[in-house]
Amino acid sequence: MIRFSYEKRESESLGTVMRPMADILVKKQNEDKWYRISMIIDSGADVTLLPSMYASLLGIELGNCKSYDMRGVGGTTNIYLSNLDVELDNLRMNMKVGFIAGNIPPLMGRADFFRAFEICFKRDEILFVESDKNEG
Repeated sequence: MIRFSYEKRESESLGTVMRPMADILVKKQNEDKWYRISMIIDSGADVTLLPSMYASLLGIELGNCKSYDMRGVGGTTNIYLSNLDVELDNLRMNMKVGFIAGNIPPLMGRADFFRAFEICFKRDEILFVESDKNEG
């Protein structure tokens, strides 16, 4: 079981808020270099999203990625999908990550993470329990 705490963050409109945060490692493509990224655990996000400025750091050429329109709270926007190796508490997996223009925080979405783990949002912590490999 992996535990993460909510973190105090400042919100321009709400003051201090508690956000469900998790740190993951993301591997740069074609290199053995890993970067720690702190992400908001977002059960409303279909896919994990990173600001497009992370693409070059992770060795991703956005022009080589498939682009899709995605709807969200702010309307429709374009994302660029790529596959990246990630690690959460020594569990490595290859997953889809969308890159999006603008100043958004990194968001951990449901695809891949929510399949690999049962995630429980409690009052003071978030629990990740590795899913049974035999489940469909």
